[in-house]
Amino acid sequence: MEDYAYIADGDSGLRVIDIYDLERPVEVGNFDTPGFARAVTIVGNYAYIADDNRGLQIVDISEPEHISEVGSYDTRGWTWDVAVSGEYAYLADERYGLRIIDISDPENPGEVSNLDTDADAYSVTVDGDYAYVADGEGGVCVIHVGDPENPRLVDTFYTPSCAWDVCISGNYAFVADGGHGLLILDAEDFVDVELEQNEQLPSEFILYEVYPNPFNATTTITYGLPSPGYISLSVYDLSGRKIATLINGKMNSGIHKLDWKAVGQTSGVYVVRLETVDVVKTRKVILLR
Repeated sequence: MEDYAYIADGDSGLRVIDIYDLERPVEVGNFDTPGFARAVTIVGNYAYIADDNRGLQIVDISEPEHISEVGSYDTRGWTWDVAVSGEYAYLADERYGLRIIDISDPENPGEVSNLDTDADAYSVTVDGDYAYVADGEGGVCVIHVGDPENPRLVDTFYTPSCAWDVCISGNYAFVADGGHGLLILDAEDFVDVELEQNEQLPSEFILYEVYPNPFNATTTITYGLPSPGYISLSVYDLSGRKIATLINGKMNSGIHKLDWKAVGQTSGVYVVRLETVDVVKTRKVILLR
């Protein structure tokens, strides 16, 4: 998909441009969405479109000349932006704040949670366990989404004007702030606040979102144990074949992280499985070579 640009073009829906020859870009495909296409995110063979009053639209772009509808989710709000991480799409849904949609089955996406922000959510980006929402006059909201079913507000930075857009690069948040122009914030400050608020042990056995996801060679797996115990942490392919055992033994309580280096594995979807004697947690992760 590297030779194509994907444009959310309002009333005209999604447009696909062949940019192999940068001096002569050519439109090769389009998909007329039912709403007003405001933003698009590409992951693998799918385009996830923020379609304003028609919510989230998911289309198959494996053949850019013949785009086909896969699934949709009507938020009954006004979806301005979409970010995708792992099995979830994160929607900036204007006055209804952040909505989190399970897209593990693209044909049947479903909402798992939402967090109502103070103002109007116009933009969202996800970095690790955090979603950063440009909330208009409500500034930038930092939301912990390590457990997508239970998002929680960590911190808010009130900007001088109106936060329209936000993106993360490295340790910094770059904010388009209306008439005030560009703001650059230290995103580590927000994470530090979260760590201070959560020095206590996890209250339950939890497997957080794998990050980055999708990934190319190495991804980080984070999990929490409320008490010491024996665990098994493994990776399986979709046929159910175990391809890696990362941990098989006793671990202390607390938050733990480790890297999985997918050496020798081909592109595809894999399942990270964390289990104790009586609890099993799984996360899907996408390897892109």
